Amino acid sequence: MRPRRRRPGQDLRGRPPPRRTRPHTTLRIKLSSPKLQALRDALYKKLDLPGEAPLNSTRCETMLKEALSETSRVLVVDEAQWLDTRAFEFIRELWDDEDTRLAVVLVGAETCYQKIKNRPALDSRILVWQRYKPLTPTEVLTVIPEYHPLWADVPADEPLWIDDVACHGNFRQWAKITYLLWDECGGTEVKGAGSADSSHRPTPHGTAAPLPPYSRDLVRAVLSRLDPTQRHVD
Repeated sequence: MRPRRRRPGQDLRGRPPPRRTRPHTTLRIKLSSPKLQALRDALYKKLDLPGEAPLNSTRCETMLKEALSETSRVLVVDEAQWLDTRAFEFIRELWDDEDTRLAVVLVGAETCYQKIKNRPALDSRILVWQRYKPLTPTEVLTVIPEYHPLWADVPADEPLWIDDVACHGNFRQWAKITYLLWDECGGTEVKGAGSADSSHRPTPHGTAAPLPPYSRDLVRAVLSRLDPTQRHVD
C-alpha cells in the first residue's frame, strides 16, 4: 500500500504491524452476499455495536469508522473474490480514513487477485501478495506432526503415503482426515486439558483424550468415508 509519514513502530502503511495486534482485535468476516450492505452488517456485528446496523448507510458507516478508530484492528475478509465493486471500495475507504487504525487481509481465490488488479486505487494500496501452494512432502513431514499429536510419533512413510493417495499437499484435506481419524479411533473429549497426565493430549477441538494407536487400516476407513468410490491400497 502507498507509504505515508510514519511514527515509530508503524509499517509502511502508517499502521501498526499486524504481528503486534492481539488476536482478540482481529475481525474475521466471511460473507454470504457480495453486496455492500452485507459487509456493513457483518462488520457491525463483529464490532459488537449496539442493536442492529442502521439502515441509513451514512450513519452506519460513521459508526463503523468510529469503532475502528478506538484501537488497532486486523480485518480479515474471507472469500473476498465474491465482493462487488462497491464493497471493495468501502474496504479501501475504511483503510484510507485518517482516524481508523486498520490493517486489511483479503483472502480469496484466483479471481480475487484479478478483481483487485482491475481496481488501481485498491491495488496501489496492497503491500504484500501471498499465494498459498500445496505442501511439499518435506513440509508435510514438518507441519503435520506439529498440527496434531495423532501424527507426532507416526513413521515418516505413513504421512507421505496419506498425502500421496489423498491429500496432495492440501492442508484442509489433512484437517478432515485428522478429525475423522480421531472419530474413527473412538477419541472422546475429556475435561482437564491442562492435566499433568501425559496420556491426554488436545483433540481437534482443543480438549483432551487418550491418544489411540496409529493404524493404516483405520486410515483406509477414513479415506473411504471421504470418498467411497476410491479404494486405497499399499
